[in-house]
Amino acid sequence: MLKLTLRGAATSIALCAAGMQASAQDLADMRIGYSIPASGLEVIDNFADTLEKTAARSGGSDFVVVSAEGDPLKQTTDVEGLATQGADAVIITAASDVGWDLAIQNAKAQGTVVVNHSGFAISGVDQNVMLDFYDSGYEVGAAAARWLNETHGGEGLVGILAQSGDSGLVERSQGMRDGILENSDAEVVAEVDAYDRLEGAEGAANILAANPDIRVLLAFNDDVGLGVLQAATEAGRTDPSELFIGGTDGLPDALDAIEGGTPYQVTWGYMFGFSAILTMQDTEALLRGEDVPPTRVQQGRLVTADTLAQYREITADPFSEAAGPIFDEVSRYSDTVLVKGDATPAE
Repeated sequence: MLKLTLRGAATSIALCAAGMQASAQDLADMRIGYSIPASGLEVIDNFADTLEKTAARSGGSDFVVVSAEGDPLKQTTDVEGLATQGADAVIITAASDVGWDLAIQNAKAQGTVVVNHSGFAISGVDQNVMLDFYDSGYEVGAAAARWLNETHGGEGLVGILAQSGDSGLVERSQGMRDGILENSDAEVVAEVDAYDRLEGAEGAANILAANPDIRVLLAFNDDVGLGVLQAATEAGRTDPSELFIGGTDGLPDALDAIEGGTPYQVTWGYMFGFSAILTMQDTEALLRGEDVPPTRVQQGRLVTADTLAQYREITADPFSEAAGPIFDEVSRYSDTVLVKGDATPAE
């Protein structure tokens, strides 16, 4: 039996065998679509798998994934198409908050429930799932500051691999900057935009070439951060007592790099498996006509060498009974209705 407490003490869902059977009968004739920006992205593929498993365990609805394969316009038309073709609900993970107004209006006109799990707000949806961008970035920066204080008297040059094209990721990058500067005597000497692992490697290589004595490189996500690690390795910067690399997302490759004693020493794990379960259960609650808060914030945990084993244990199976108490810790709800451009609501 798995018992998850959602929305504080207001709602409790017990997924025992009898309960699952009853709810499955409720939604067995319904269809839930999941719109993604591209296939082959590890975080999104894992999220989709957990959504599907949750639907099978709890609601019994038909679940389908539709990929835009990197085309933002196609993704908006995908969502409209799912609604037109009879999807009762659509969950969205988008690459951008641009161009969604008409698609959401048309989907809602079809009576389709729309839940946005993109980390930024989209106007007009039934629920926006946000990430604690600033706080997670700050914690990574503060972890780097602690390393500087312990190993280099709090002093060192810092480079940041940021993302300025997305408001949430701007918050995360700012959090990293504030986290290290407010907790050490570090100096940020370089900041470049990077989108993926290749750009992370290129950006880090340029930063290292211009600043060979740099001690800290912070990346807005692990994909970019792993590119940073590649560039550092190629430059011979492999000593974790002389270089600190940090990122966010908790990707398996980043966890492996932390375990392996590389300069990659911290990530922020958003625990997306837990978020996928909550997303599907909230979507199903909306389909049943239940009241669901319009905003949920996925928080997560800091992962270092000291906390890695525990993090892996609790994230290995978010459906397990042992994982139940973790849900309230890593996610919170808000009654604030968000529109495009709004920041993550504070606690």
